[in-house]
Amino acid sequence: MLYLLKMNYYDETIEKIKEYIDCNDFLSAKAIILEELKQVYIPADFEKSLYSYLSIINDNLNTNKTYSINDIEAFLMQDEQHQLIAVDYLDKLNLRDYIDICDSYLRQGSYKNGKVLLIDSLIRQQVDHEFTYIDDNNTYNFNPIKIPKIEESDIYKYIYNVLNDYYMKEPSKLMLAIQLLNKEMLLSLPNIIDIQYGNDIADKIINYIDSAFDSAN
Repeated sequence: MLYLLKMNYYDETIEKIKEYIDCNDFLSAKAIILEELKQVYIPADFEKSLYSYLSIINDNLNTNKTYSINDIEAFLMQDEQHQLIAVDYLDKLNLRDYIDICDSYLRQGSYKNGKVLLIDSLIRQQVDHEFTYIDDNNTYNFNPIKIPKIEESDIYKYIYNVLNDYYMKEPSKLMLAIQLLNKEMLLSLPNIIDIQYGNDIADKIINYIDSAFDSAN
């Protein structure tokens, strides 16, 4: 079993979702699910649970409906939960038809997780447009078509191999390491990470996991 501080990452995430549902905070629960479903690697049982809870949430929110683009624009200006719902909805559309909305959202001082998820969607759809992304007063200009998908990038493969070699005989730790790698890579967008920073990410993940498991023993 995959335990980290008495509860593995996936169990802990499901517990958070259940807590929000029990409190009738369906938007917060859905926001967590949408973030997790964006990950490159998702264990089958965990993915099944996410979709199961998503169905329950949608039944309660009555969100199995289409939104107008005005609704989406309004969501992008609201709280983190609404932003994630809007970004998830946009992901299912042809983003080439909504470049102005995407560009406006990426420029505003909004939720970083929502913005990097949108950037990931733009990359996966190979949108050819020069966007401006503002984060913590830093400005980045990027074209999604020039950035590889996270899991196809050379630096992702490099870090993955480092983690795989280190945790070759500890599959539970490797699974968690890859999950953390996916999050680190996502949060780094739209930057293309170099080898030195890639080594820093690998060290950061290894130190975190090893110290957490040691603390749990």
